[in-house]
Formats: sequence, C-alpha cells, structure tokens
Amino acid sequence: MTTSSLAVLEERGVFPFDYSTLSSELAQQAQAAAKAINRIAARHVRLIGKHLLAAKEVIPHGSFMQWVESELGMNARTAQNYMTAARWLEGKPEPVSHLPAKVIYALASPATPASVVQEVVTAAAAGPLPEAEVIAHRIEVAKAEAREVKRLVAAKPGRTEQEAQKVVQRSRQNRTREREQREAEWAQQKVEREHRQQQFRNTLALWRDEHGPVLIPVLKQLLEMATTDSYGLTQALRDVLSSGEGAQ
Repeated sequence: MTTSSLAVLEERGVFPFDYSTLSSELAQQAQAAAKAINRIAARHVRLIGKHLLAAKEVIPHGSFMQWVESELGMNARTAQNYMTAARWLEGKPEPVSHLPAKVIYALASPATPASVVQEVVTAAAAGPLPEAEVIAHRIEVAKAEAREVKRLVAAKPGRTEQEAQKVVQRSRQNRTREREQREAEWAQQKVEREHRQQQFRNTLALWRDEHGPVLIPVLKQLLEMATTDSYGLTQALRDVLSSGEGAQ
C-alpha cells in the first residue's frame, strides 16, 4: 500500500451514530441497548470459544472441524475466531470484553500489530475506551502501515525493518501536520464565512426596517431563485452589477 493510499485510509471518516437525531430519553435507551447487546455478544464470544477449546481437547485429532460443522453448523473460520478470541480475552481488562465481537476478533488476530493491541489494553485499564469505530479504524490503519513497512523492505535490498518503520512514521507525521494545517484553514474559513453571513444579515435587517414593503418581495424572489436556479440568480446579479457600474 502506498503512502497516498495510507493517507486516504487515515482520513476516511469515522462516524459514530448521531444520537442528536433522537430525543434525550430515546437516545439514552438506544445507547443502553447497544451497550447491552455488545456486552452479550462479547460474553458469548468468550463462552463459545471456551466450549470449543474444551471440545477440541477431547475430540480425536483431525475430527474436530467435522464435529464443528455437523454439530454446530459453523464453518472453520468462525470456530477459529471464537477460540482465538477466548484465548486472547483471558486476563484482559473487563472493558475490552464489552467491545463488539468484530473488534475483539480484530484485536485477537495475529495480523493486528502488537502496538495497537497494547494501546487498547492500556486504555481499557486506565479509563474509558475510545468508541469501537475509532478502535476498528486505528487497527485498519496500523495493518496498512505494517504492510507498507514490508513493501519498503522488499523494494530496497539492505533496508532494515526499523529503517522502513522510520520512513512510515515520518510520512505519518507529515500527513498529520498537513491535515492539521488544512483543518486550521477550514476553521478560519468557517469563522470568516460566518462573519460575512452575519454582516449580510445585519445589512438585510437594516434594509428591511427602512424599505420593508419594497424589499421583502424582492428578497422572496431572490430566495426562490437561489433554491431553484442558482446559476440564473448569479448571472442576473452580475448583469445588474455590471450595468450599474457602467452607469456610474
């Protein structure tokens, strides 16, 4: 994966559910339901994994997956996910076990860089965990960076993994600075835009108070054109302004 594609992955939106669309009471109920469902699902991951591990100990070698498929209707990959997750969850802080099953699977996967796993475990022990979507996104980015390190090592004979990691780290720092700069520029542009909008509102309010009977119908027409034919409105305003400047 190239650096540019890593940048796209890093900047991909991570959007938790917008509870502001619900009333306070309904939002609390929905959030409680999500937490309960995730807790139940995670508990089942641990329990099912433990039972699978116990069964694997007593079923003859080579017959376990046949037993899984015939008795449980479960494929090999799903069974392996349960068992890997159950092993991984042993000794982990309690908040980790409340994460959605798919996030637990990702954390338990050998393909997930150990540094990210340690970040999550440390966060769970120290305080509230980030949102599950944020953790999943962090895992995805870390895996992409690990693949990029391997690509860089393979592309240049003699380059060590540590050297490749430094290249990826510098690229990440550069992208972070660029993103922060863009965000600062966007924030400044937003402030300036809101300032211009407020000035325009104040001017319109002044005109309305002084020339209400004449101005209000015009404003309604402008609003209608802005909604249905913004290009036509722009051209009309340009024509009027250009002719006005010529008359001066």
